[in-house]
Amino acid sequence: MAPPEGRLGGESCQGAAVLSGSRAFRRWPGARFGEIAGLTWADVNLDARILTFRRTKTGDTRRVPMTDAVFETLRARPRDRLTDYVFPGPRGGRWKDPPFVFRQVADELFNQGIPRNDRRNRVVFHTLRHTAASWMVMHGVPLPVVGEVLGHKTPGMTKRYAHLTPDAQREAAKTLDQLARPKAEVIHLPTTEARHER
Repeated sequence: MAPPEGRLGGESCQGAAVLSGSRAFRRWPGARFGEIAGLTWADVNLDARILTFRRTKTGDTRRVPMTDAVFETLRARPRDRLTDYVFPGPRGGRWKDPPFVFRQVADELFNQGIPRNDRRNRVVFHTLRHTAASWMVMHGVPLPVVGEVLGHKTPGMTKRYAHLTPDAQREAAKTLDQLARPKAEVIHLPTTEARHER
């Protein structure tokens, strides 16, 4: 999702940096915006390729592995000496909401003609999280694992994506069918030559 050339107006460089970083995060475990905004360099372990989210919606600390895209983004990202935040907001503080540049680009590319109160169909930052979850499920990642990656408090929160696994359910049915099928015993009869030799 790249910003249209010359359309950023007075948006700050920090906002553009968050948008750039989100390009990698949108293909990744689907972190909430608040988790990304609260990420500090102390939470980034490039050697182990692990991220630690401490400011989560559930209040629980969550550790997740980096994808290659996230790893390359963070490894190349310069550190700001004036703040500990990986993606600092204006004046080095923490972003409270997605920057205007992200909302502007989403509106221009995806939200034309969609009312602002239509939370179901409008593309917002949280849409990236749902997309990551859907992709994981459609590519065979078990629902409990998806729930752990997303930081869901209960399994029921992840079940909303269960309808995306019809192929996996069919494969499970085929497996049960094969396991329940009786195996025929093969009896090898002696050949004519073998009977005459006796």
